[in-house]
Amino acid sequence: MTTTSPKLSVIVNNYNYADYVSVAIESALAQVPQPEVIIVDDCSTDQSREIIAQYADQAKLVLLEENVGQGGAFNHSCPHATGDLVLFLDADDFM
Repeated sequence: MTTTSPKLSVIVNNYNYADYVSVAIESALAQVPQPEVIIVDDCSTDQSREIIAQYADQAKLVLLEENVGQGGAFNHSCPHATGDLVLFLDADDFM
């Protein structure tokens, strides 16, 4: 009998957290097994997008063109998740 773990999608929600977002992303990428990581940026005006762009080869990026608020950002990112489970991670938190 083989059992498989459910696939996890981690959605990192960011708005102007350039000082913290890389810690949140790195913590999600460090999980074993590695989850699908989706980073949604809610039209940040700081250097967040430059930081997030560095993860384009390891994560799906959702870069919103207008600020829609935290709930709206999560709603825009959910269709990109393919996991059986979805975990929402704020950019100033870590796993």
